[in-house]
This record gives sequence, C-alpha cells and structure tokens, in this order.
Amino acid sequence: YIIGGIIVVALIIGVILYLFLNPTKIDVPNLEDYTLEEAQEEIESLGFVVGEITERTHPEIELGRVIETNPKAGIKKVKGSEINLVLSLGVESTEVDDYVGKQIDQVQSLLGNFKDIELEQVFSDKPVGEIIKQTPEAGSEVIEEETTIVLQGSKGMRMVEVSDLKNYTQAAFKDYERSSGLIVKIVSEEHSNDVPAGSVISQTPVKGTMVEEGSTIEVVLSKGP
Repeated sequence: YIIGGIIVVALIIGVILYLFLNPTKIDVPNLEDYTLEEAQEEIESLGFVVGEITERTHPEIELGRVIETNPKAGIKKVKGSEINLVLSLGVESTEVDDYVGKQIDQVQSLLGNFKDIELEQVFSDKPVGEIIKQTPEAGSEVIEEETTIVLQGSKGMRMVEVSDLKNYTQAAFKDYERSSGLIVKIVSEEHSNDVPAGSVISQTPVKGTMVEEGSTIEVVLSKGP
C-alpha cells in the first residue's frame, strides 16, 4: 500500500509539474477589421490581455479598425499573454500642390496617383497651355486615389474676325463693340461726298482680319460733303 501511495503521489506531482511547465496554449484570434471595443472583448474573453495599441495608415481598412495583432493571428500563446493591436488611420491623405501658373504638359506626369484628371480649356489672356484654375485648390487635403483633379488651361485669347464697319453710325458700332468684344476708336474725321456725316468712311484693320478679343479697330468718320 505504501508503495502504491507513493506512486500515486508521484504521478499527481508529475502531472502538476507538467501542467505548470507546459501550460495550455491557445490560438491568437484573427481580429482584422474589428473595432477596438470588439477586439478588446474578444481578447479578454479568451484569457489574453490587451497590450500596446499603435496606429498606421491602411488603403482598405477603415479608420479605427484593427489591421493586425502582435503576435500574429493563429500563433499559440499562453493565457494571460499580451496581445498588441495595430489600428487603422484610414487611407493616407495628401496635400494638393499648386499647379496654377504652370504648363499643363509639365504637371500631367506628376498627377499619376489621382483617380482621374480632367482638362478644361478656356479663352484667357494667359499663354496657351497655362493652368489658370484647379480643383481641388492648392493646400487641400485629399486621398489621391479617390480624387478627380480638374485643371483649367488657357487656350489663349479668343480670335474675332473683323466686320466691315463702313457706313456704320456711332450707335451701330457701339452695338458692334458689345457683340464682338472689340473696341472701336475714332481716330479722325474727314469730309466725304459718299458717306453721310457721322458714319464710318474707313477702318484699320480691314474687314476679314482675325484679331484677339479686346483689340482696337481704328475708324475714320465722315464730316459729310
């Protein structure tokens, strides 16, 4: 009996020592895309302890959700071990540069990360191809992969074909100024047997000439016979 008792005691001690020296290990859970609160509850329910919490940007996982754990999911750890969490800061944003005043050809190669690039051309007094407006504005914080940038470029001054103003009265060429975007300037007056007083005898440049919007047409008015 004594020997049997000793054997039983020895077995019990052996089991205790084995369990002490080889505690039960369980898998670290996969917590990807969990909220912080959900992750903490899962960690603690398994007998682990929430450790250090750090953050970094991620292109797909939403702000505030778990990217990964450390130790990694699936690794076996003893209950009571610390599980560190890495939370998402969301997609990294970028400050939009100032492209106004630059040539479109020079900046297009710098815009490769934007979702899309839209180019608009408008008449202006700026050199052809110069960017005169951009959306989003310089300094805006955006997620480039989700943002369309719109660049408005100059196609130079609008060209206007000069009309024949001969026999135009002052009232008529004032109407022409408003409709054409050109300026009519009286430079002199001369007698004429053919053109009524107050009407245009001649003009510079002549009809059919292509000029920039805002250009001046010089006219000579008739003083009559």
